[in-house]
Amino acid sequence: MLIGVDSASAVDDALLELATRTIGRKPAFWGRYLTDGGVGATPVTRMEVDYLNSHDIAVALIYNGPILPDGLDVADKAVSACARLLGKTPLRTTIFADIERGVNIDAGWLLRFHNAMTGCGFRAGIYAPMASPMIHKALFVMNETDIVLWDAHWLVPLGRMPTGPQIEECPAADLGIRWQLRQIAGNVAAGKLDVNLMNGNPTELGLLVPQAEKQPAPQNTAKDRLLAIADEIRKIAEQI
Repeated sequence: MLIGVDSASAVDDALLELATRTIGRKPAFWGRYLTDGGVGATPVTRMEVDYLNSHDIAVALIYNGPILPDGLDVADKAVSACARLLGKTPLRTTIFADIERGVNIDAGWLLRFHNAMTGCGFRAGIYAPMASPMIHKALFVMNETDIVLWDAHWLVPLGRMPTGPQIEECPAADLGIRWQLRQIAGNVAAGKLDVNLMNGNPTELGLLVPQAEKQPAPQNTAKDRLLAIADEIRKIAEQI
């Protein structure tokens, strides 16, 4: 499994160094928010995504705005926020809706959210505690879809960092539902970071990953062209 973090504040050299010290390695991925969430979180920027990608760190986008009664409306808000902050993103980029405090989340809500996100060229993700009876029931019904699941399930009390064995033995499913990401610790590093595991590949799960630069097509030099002409002349001469 991969280990990463998420933060409410923007990432800079100091926070990246702190995250690396906290989890004992460079994060493989970093979760960042698309709104202030009404609590002063700093929304992600294109410059920040480029900074993280330049360090080979994938970026998970989290929509932390109001969870409206209709999943379609939440999808619209999430996609609009992403476009406003980041411009174009690759097809099937995942946006995780933070529904942990949502009310009346059922399979119908998830289906409308999923279909609206897919219709816009994105992939639907949700961040929520699967142990919640409401969330678990909705997910159980919707388990056949390709919604990316980010489970909120701390292995240790708030502010503490799990040990190596706790991380290694973390099950890949909860209550019969397989998760792709799981938040295993909250408010570590003086409250600046949450710690997460990933059970999958960042690219396949729709995170923003470094884009390989397109290599320019090789250009023929003047010498190459002259050699090609000489070769053609030789072939014609052989036929005479």
